[in-house]
Parts: sequence; C-alpha cells; structure tokens
Amino acid sequence: MAGLGYVFSIFSNDILVQLTLLSPFLIPAIGLLILCLRILIRRKAGRRLVGSLLLTTIATYLVFVIMAALLAPTGTSYGSAQPVVVVFGLIYLLLLDFGLITAVFGLKTSGQGRKLAVIYGLAHFATLGLLAYAFYIEPLWLEVTQTEVALAKLPPGTPALKIALISDIHMERWTRRESEVVQKFEQLKPDLIIIAGDHINIDHREARAIEDLSRFFAALHAQDGVYAVAGGVDGYDAPRMLAGSAVRLIEDETVSLTVKGVKLNLVGIHNRDFESDALALSELDQSVPSDGLKFLIYHSPDLASEAARAGYDFYFAGHTHGGQIALPFFGAIFTASKYGRTYAAGQYKLGGPANTNLYVTRGLGMEGMNTPRARLFARPEISVITFKPKD
Repeated sequence: MAGLGYVFSIFSNDILVQLTLLSPFLIPAIGLLILCLRILIRRKAGRRLVGSLLLTTIATYLVFVIMAALLAPTGTSYGSAQPVVVVFGLIYLLLLDFGLITAVFGLKTSGQGRKLAVIYGLAHFATLGLLAYAFYIEPLWLEVTQTEVALAKLPPGTPALKIALISDIHMERWTRRESEVVQKFEQLKPDLIIIAGDHINIDHREARAIEDLSRFFAALHAQDGVYAVAGGVDGYDAPRMLAGSAVRLIEDETVSLTVKGVKLNLVGIHNRDFESDALALSELDQSVPSDGLKFLIYHSPDLASEAARAGYDFYFAGHTHGGQIALPFFGAIFTASKYGRTYAAGQYKLGGPANTNLYVTRGLGMEGMNTPRARLFARPEISVITFKPKD
C-alpha cells in the first residue's frame, strides 16, 4: 500500500510538496528534454519537427488544463483541479520526451519528420479525447446491471426477490448522476435497496455535501426498506448523514425482516480495518437466526473467505469502484482490496457450506482527496440482483 500512499501524496494541494515528490521524475525529464532539443536543433530535418512537437504538446496540455478547471463549474465533479494539472504536466512532459527521443534515433529526412509530427499529433488528440471521456462522460454514464441468483433455500413457487445494490456514493455535490439514480429506482421498484458504504468523499465532509447526501438518502424508497452500512471513509458520521431519511443503518448487528414471505437476516458490518471487522463478523455470526436466508453487507470484498466459511447465502459489497480506471481485456488496474483484482467487480462464487455468492458493485462516485475525478471502462453502477428458487 506504500505505492498508493505515494499516489495520494503527489495529488497534494501544496505545489511545493508535489514538485518535491515528483522531482525524481521531473528533473531527469527536463534534462532529457534539453539534451534532445540540442541534438535535434543541430539537424536541418529536426528543427521544424521540434516546433511541431512542442506546439502540439503545449496546445493539447492547455486544452486539458481548461477541461480540468471546468469540471466543478459545469457541475460534473468537484475535486481540486490544481493537483491534477501539475501531475498531468509531468505526464505531458514525458510524452514530449518520448516523441523527441523517437526523433533523435529515427529521423533521417524531412519527410520522416512530417510523418512523425502527424502521428504524434493524432496520438495526442486521441489521448485528449479519451481524457475528456474519462472526466466528463463516463462518471455520469450510469449503468443498471441485472443478475439472477438461484438459491436452494428458497422453496419452489417463491416469488422473485429483487434487491438493488449501490455503493461508494462519495458525495461531494448533487450531480446529474444522483438525479438519475433516484429516477432509476422509481422505475426499477426493487423490494429492497442496499447501500454498501463510503457515502461521502473523505475531503468533502462539509455541510453542503452532507446536506446533498441527506437529500439523496431521503429520495430513496423501496417496498421493504433501504438498508446501509458505513464504509471506511464514513467514520462515525453515518448516523448524522442518514438522519431524516428512511434508510436504516446496520451497525455491527443483524436485522431480520420478511420479504414476500421469505425471512432475510441482514448482517451489517461497519468497515474499519480487516482484523476488527473479521472479529466483529465472527462474534455477530453466533447470534444470527438459523432460519431464513443469511445475507452479509460489508463495504469491501475482503471478508470473502470468512463469509464463505460462515455459510452466508449472499455477500453484498463495493469499495473497488471496478478499479475506477480499467483497461480493455485486462480490467481493473487497482482495487484497494487485499485480494487485488480477484474480486474487482461483478458476481463471484465463493463456495463454502452455503455455496456463498458475492456481488461487488462498481459504485456510483469516485475516489476523493485531490485525485482525478475520472472513470475509464468502469461505469457507475446500480446492481440489481434477483433471487429465485433453484430448479
């Protein structure tokens, strides 16, 4: 996790801190830039190319700066622009170095220079388009996923139980995404809504964000109730955030209810740290009623082994954001789970005496602090799990 700590540190609001942490990359990048420029300027075929590469890099970087600065004014997301602009400044510098190195070793004629300038320009504009998509489009492009789970414990003829799962709201301000979530729930009409923690962003625990979060919770309704657990960033503010809404906070306890004639035992664990949470689950498991379905709600998928051994029928989780940044054919780059990418997003069969199933939702919001508010190939998600009797 040391690497993750460094990533969070470089996205600091203090430019001096940023430059100090980035200096092991920044100083060699600047040195390499100067060296390549000196070599290319001496070549007749390289002078015009240098101008093209510099102009393309500066122009696309300035467009990116404007794009980052407009996120909050347009109501898209509310992270700080300055830390992102500085870190991406280094990235653009490294891209320029790569282009110049390619020219140093590959440029022979002016014709090759023009070709390289065109390729470099197209690559930059394609990258800019991808960044625009990641910052402005995907974070607000909500997806509803439908999953069916057959449970042997459900008697034949039992009506389907439709449970909607959301997580990682990471509220900063009300956006178009929150409005769409409320609208989707009105259309889906789930029997139950489960919220798996991280309700507010860690750097937005101010009155306005809590007010918008309370408004969001107040707008959520389901026929048999809305239930939530606290995530790692919620601390002990969760009861205050939920005040005035119909959302029931499950805080290291079991809530038993009947949905369509089926008894559900919802076990909710507050996410603090793995050791404490595993112990809380073990202690709480002793008192869970033996009749009915046994469902675990916990922010992270990190209790997967414990849930399977304890015989839970289903485990609802979030936390990973589906990586938040993922790659085609590879998936999540990083998940902040002790299992790494094993339980990045979606449904998993864990085994155990109850043949436990786990569903990890990608969540709605984005990581806090001063990190980029971006999603790439990991759209915000409402997960609808429909439970049916096993044939």
